[in-house]
Amino acid sequence: MFMYTNTDLFDAIRFARRAHCGQTYGNTSYIEGHLKPVANLVKLAGHPLEYQIVAILHDIIEDTDTTAIHLDKNFPTEIVDAVVAITHLPEESYHMYMVRVSHNRIARVVKFYDSLHNLTSTVNEVDDAFKRRVKKYAKNIAILQPLITF
Repeated sequence: MFMYTNTDLFDAIRFARRAHCGQTYGNTSYIEGHLKPVANLVKLAGHPLEYQIVAILHDIIEDTDTTAIHLDKNFPTEIVDAVVAITHLPEESYHMYMVRVSHNRIARVVKFYDSLHNLTSTVNEVDDAFKRRVKKYAKNIAILQPLITF
């Protein structure tokens, strides 16, 4: 079993910072506005470093040019597998995506806190799109919560 250190977490942050360069979340950088807050929620819930690393990397395949092959060259298989599991594939129904996420112990925890962060960070945007996001993220939380041990 791989023993993760804070250096591994910092390496993931540097990797994500390069990949998400120029992307924003609200009025701040994507890493500061979304990835670090999700990782912090994971940490506050008592999950170990590998979960926090996946939280930092969880959008990297979906939102950047980074591939699983790039990740495989830089991170252990456990991390890559979880990031791949949390990546929504374009041809995949949302239901099948959530089923796939729920089968990976790290991905389901990170997706839970990702959904929680997305839900709470959009509370001032009350329009039809907001209502759809609330419904989606609340459903994610309802699906994943029973599968997570706190």
